[in-house]
Amino acid sequence: MTEEESKYQLSRDYLASGRLTAQHYLILRRSGWLLHPEIASAVSGRTDLAIADLACGNAIWALDMASEFPDATVVGIDISTQQFPTRASWPHNLCLETHDMFQAVPEKYVGRFDVVHIRLVLAAVYNHDKDRLLQNVLTLLKPGGYIQWTEALLPVFISPIELSASSVFRQPSAIETQCRKLVGGSAWLAQLHDEFQARGLTNTQRIRIPLVPWLSKQDNDNTLGVMDDILRSMQSRAPKAVVDEHRAIIEETVGEMGQGRMFFANYYTAIGRSQVE
Repeated sequence: MTEEESKYQLSRDYLASGRLTAQHYLILRRSGWLLHPEIASAVSGRTDLAIADLACGNAIWALDMASEFPDATVVGIDISTQQFPTRASWPHNLCLETHDMFQAVPEKYVGRFDVVHIRLVLAAVYNHDKDRLLQNVLTLLKPGGYIQWTEALLPVFISPIELSASSVFRQPSAIETQCRKLVGGSAWLAQLHDEFQARGLTNTQRIRIPLVPWLSKQDNDNTLGVMDDILRSMQSRAPKAVVDEHRAIIEETVGEMGQGRMFFANYYTAIGRSQVE
């Protein structure tokens, strides 16, 4: 395991992969699109598309894109192969490769892609150099290429809907306080729209991914899945007191959910287009 891999705060086992799949379809249901409509409209009908999915994990977004755009070439890129599906199952237009997005971009990727997608890397970029990361990501774009970056805002999990006016829960929630401790150093990810503009991108937008109240159970499950994933990851490297504190926060959150508290992941998407030469 490399130093960068060891800093990742989540797990990469089959439980984590299953959580990523469920999270993917929850985001898809909440947003209503796999590729933002403005980007989808711009690339519709093209047969020469090159699409990159950075930090692709188990490649669920890349797999869906390969199906949605069968004439495109889709490349999933991650620092680890642990969650990659078996090669025999890859669609004909998909390939999965390894690269650390904090390292220099290989020449084969520079200016290659019409669409670059990256999603939910909050747990992987903690305290890293944002300028280096953004430069590396944007270097992949062709002139006129599009970036779509979906990220979690702080607080990562919000509970805007209470069971009744008499409901009394801790404010801020224990889970919110814990998430700020874990990923507070990555708060700049909430300003991707501004970062894109500062780097000369055009057609920039910032889109909040709406809550769907009737999916509260699914969002609650996602919330607990993330926190349990962090717990399993920290058990092998964090002091026992830290692990016990995190476990107690999960137990408190489960208890609040049993009393009707609903937690929703707080997502948004930033898009932009590189300058046309």
